[in-house]
Amino acid sequence: MVCTALPACESLEVTQLFFQGHVTKAAALAEKNAWFLETPAWAPGIGHGLMALALCERCAEVWAVVQAWKNRAQNTPEKYQMLLRVEAMLATHAQRHAHALELLNDAYALCDEFHGDEVSEQLARAFTEPALVVAQARMGDLEGAHAVIDGWPGEERLLTEPLDGERNLARMRVALLEERLADVRRYAQRAQGLAETKANVPLLCEVQFCCVLAAELTHYADELAVFRALVHHTQIPLYVRRLQLLQQLVKEGRTPSTTHVIIRQRYASEQLSLMRLWTPRIQDLKSTIYFDRVQGMLYLAGIGPFFVRDQLIFRLLESILARRLFVVDIPQLYTEVWGTEYRHVDHEGKFHVTVHRLRAWLDEHGPDNCRSMVHVQDCMASLCEEAEVRVVEVEGPGGGRVREQSLGERVVDLLSTCSPASPRELEGQLGVSRSTLNEAIRCLLEAGRVKRRGRGPATRYLV
Repeated sequence: MVCTALPACESLEVTQLFFQGHVTKAAALAEKNAWFLETPAWAPGIGHGLMALALCERCAEVWAVVQAWKNRAQNTPEKYQMLLRVEAMLATHAQRHAHALELLNDAYALCDEFHGDEVSEQLARAFTEPALVVAQARMGDLEGAHAVIDGWPGEERLLTEPLDGERNLARMRVALLEERLADVRRYAQRAQGLAETKANVPLLCEVQFCCVLAAELTHYADELAVFRALVHHTQIPLYVRRLQLLQQLVKEGRTPSTTHVIIRQRYASEQLSLMRLWTPRIQDLKSTIYFDRVQGMLYLAGIGPFFVRDQLIFRLLESILARRLFVVDIPQLYTEVWGTEYRHVDHEGKFHVTVHRLRAWLDEHGPDNCRSMVHVQDCMASLCEEAEVRVVEVEGPGGGRVREQSLGERVVDLLSTCSPASPRELEGQLGVSRSTLNEAIRCLLEAGRVKRRGRGPATRYLV
């Protein structure tokens, strides 16, 4: 099936929704307009549609769509170069930094093939360079990254011009990798000008998140409040999870600057700054299994992220990985995963079927012989000794795993920043049906956690 030409107004609407932070709606509109077909028509806003898809954590779908678009645009250097840059952004989002660097090098070289349009060539090269610098830094070539940065115009003139803003973003991202927090704050403040000029809310979320991570203790609560308001407005899953962790730390009396992550291996562990939760090291990601317990993300030999939801096979794998030597007895494992006491006669078959499903999933998504990593022998379940495993946890009880908020908690959280709100506003922000929302609000009203004002269409809720 081949899609017909896409009206410019629909491309513009997808871009507008993305810039406003409504990534779920942007992805849904792009999908409705058949952008993600195997042989789609050209759409000027495809980059924003694909980034919306990635921010909705539908990463597995993104790569096939990108390849379809590249196949269609391979004879048009300008379009193909843009798609390489988009694919590099998606690769960075998935922590595939080597792939991102390769794509950006190709995109930079492809500028030479632009057909006689010198201005477009210079612009494309200039806008590719900042992303290329960050990719170099993420791959460990900080010296090469700084050599390029040092050749840019003085930062004192960098305000809201698009190219200068992109360079500021690159400076901020490199400073974050190097944990130069004062520089992160300075560049983030300047990069906000670009995000605000573009009215680009997802970009503003990233910049504000960096402001929170780098904030001095006296300004931390204020920066976190700004970030909370942005996240509540957009409900972008990536930033919802990050906000949940930050708020959990606040409840424990901690901030990013006073918190560390633990990279745990079978016989060793290493303490790093909390920044490494969002800027993992290349050598860690290349492990056979890299499991971020905090955010519920799994990588297999650098492939991922796979988001660990409340599925049986993932709960089984997580329970094994939570153990110090990645070994656990089957009765205890069964109780943790299924929530009931293990009875060998009744439950042995169910347990082994689930282990088989986990092995099949690892075999499908991981490197060769990945299914053989999970061993079951002598009433014990374990990961084989040959597997290189790294488990990321936040120091403290429970490894810092972010507990999923109930709908009631999400309602209270949202009303704390945008109160009063109508049922329609809450429904739209939370992405739930009216009946589901009404049941959650009824419980909150009975518990005295929220208040209702007005009747009928004038109904408003507040805390």
